[in-house]
Amino acid sequence: MRACHDRQVTRGYLECDLPLYGLPPSWRGERGPGGASGHKSFQRRGLLGLWRRSGPVVMHSLGLGHRTPAGSSLTVSSHRSGDPEDLRGWRADNLFRQLAFRATRDVGQPTSAETFEATVAERQDALRSGRLAWSYVEIAVDQEVKVFDVLEVDDAWIAVGTAASSREQ
Repeated sequence: MRACHDRQVTRGYLECDLPLYGLPPSWRGERGPGGASGHKSFQRRGLLGLWRRSGPVVMHSLGLGHRTPAGSSLTVSSHRSGDPEDLRGWRADNLFRQLAFRATRDVGQPTSAETFEATVAERQDALRSGRLAWSYVEIAVDQEVKVFDVLEVDDAWIAVGTAASSREQ
């Protein structure tokens, strides 16, 4: 069962038309799939399109994870283009949820869903009120310098930017 899943993940990465970015080949830590999302498309068939036939999977995001022997990690994700503000909000919410999960795990005791959501809402409020703020950094992508928005929270951070696909150039 696991081997079948691994083949599907590999096929999804190989067949996807999203660019896959990551650390340079000189990186000596672990590297592997860092998350993907998509949906299966359907094609209408038959009289009046009453029958559906499964079509190809349409990928929305693709990530490459990197991990050091000490356990630090970095995931570089490519997403289909969309509203940058939506992507920033979505990535910030994911970061807040990861940090809330880490905090509950570190405590070692079960936390209620209400407490978890209150922790996430507190971070969202801090971002809306300006107590947390995006900054900017330049990162080279395909030998071209791009500006990325960066949000730092405690010892974690995310960067969101736009880069043209090397397949589009």
